[in-house]
Amino acid sequence: IVESNLAGDWIVFEFLHDSRNFSLTLSHEIAKTMRASIFRHIDDPIPEEISGHKSDGQPTRKPHVAFQPIPFVGHQYADGRLLGIAILIPKSIEPSAKRALMKAVGRWEHSVENSRLNLYLSSNRLITLQRLIGRSNLRSLQRSIWGKPSYRWTSVTPVALPRHPGRLFGGTIAARKKAWKSAENAVIQSCAHVNLPEPVNVTISSNPLLAGCKSSRNFPSLRYKKESANSVTRQLIHTTLEFPLMVQGPLVLGSGRFLGLGLMHPVHQS
Repeated sequence: IVESNLAGDWIVFEFLHDSRNFSLTLSHEIAKTMRASIFRHIDDPIPEEISGHKSDGQPTRKPHVAFQPIPFVGHQYADGRLLGIAILIPKSIEPSAKRALMKAVGRWEHSVENSRLNLYLSSNRLITLQRLIGRSNLRSLQRSIWGKPSYRWTSVTPVALPRHPGRLFGGTIAARKKAWKSAENAVIQSCAHVNLPEPVNVTISSNPLLAGCKSSRNFPSLRYKKESANSVTRQLIHTTLEFPLMVQGPLVLGSGRFLGLGLMHPVHQS
């Protein structure tokens, strides 16, 4: 069994009943909002294993904390509604960084009544959430669902490719074929980037490959600002992967894996 580099502890926040009407297409925005809320309560300097950046502003090479909204998917009645959000804490994180994170969560909780936290999204949308203590009654929020070892994994939120493959939906047939092959190779590269074995089979699609999920084309574009005035847009794609060895989750892939994208669900053969 190969273990994901994001395997470790989870801090899970459950969305309260009146906040369970948000689509998983908002995963990236919600993850960014949650991250910003945690950062407002953390001591400076923020450890790089939480911020994802070194003191000089460059991206860290260490596995770091990820923020992943969790939807209701993979069931015949699944509708893709978000039920909560998990903070994934890698096993390799320094104890001091983990303490800083837990302290920030505690500060946030003590700043409100009844430990009920608010996330304010764009267009005045509000999510009310509360940290889970113990096991959730909602199966989707149970860490064991996402951490089971499996040979096959399917994307819940699309994978943001590390490089642009070209036009997947326009141009000549030959150009599209080349772009889709490039996208497949970029998915394989995403696996190598997190020290997973090369998959023996890769399926990619703009359409959802798991019940309750949404087309990758329904998700807002993922853009990164560079030092220059230009920004870089990452292509989003759904994928199903089959590995030569069992992979222990939770598994998150691609350029957006720390902020709500690239969440993978284990597929279990009967």
